Amino acid sequence: AFVARFLRPSPPRELAERLQPTLDRAGAIIDLDVSPELRATFDRDAVTRIVGNLIDNAEKYSREADDRTISLRAAAAKHEGLAVVEVTVADHGPGVPASARAKLFKPFARGVSTDGPAGLGLGLALSQSLARAMGGDLEYRDGKAGASFVLRLRA
Repeated sequence: AFVARFLRPSPPRELAERLQPTLDRAGAIIDLDVSPELRATFDRDAVTRIVGNLIDNAEKYSREADDRTISLRAAAAKHEGLAVVEVTVADHGPGVPASARAKLFKPFARGVSTDGPAGLGLGLALSQSLARAMGGDLEYRDGKAGASFVLRLRA
């Protein structure tokens, strides 16, 4: 891990620009809001993999939603009194059922029935492991609608 500026070019911004054509074909768009001058301790490849997985999940699990907008935000925040950078990926899909939240980050655990989107149930487990290896964390944040995942990195 290294300390780097989150600004030009930031991993979330680069990834959003790279994924937009694919998302356009799927009928989804990214609403991007990356605060300027963010600094965090992170590994660029790990952040790209985590955010990419979260965007992929948001697209897959919101296919039936009327609003296919995926929000991607990066902003300075405080967590337990410490300065952090939070990268949030949120969608307008069905969200994660309460019954599935306890096993959300466990390998091979999926929160959908067998007729849900394809996947092995490894993406969130790997993403959380990568976040923690950088001294950060990845969590599900319960909201009014859809799913919201927050990657927290040390500022």
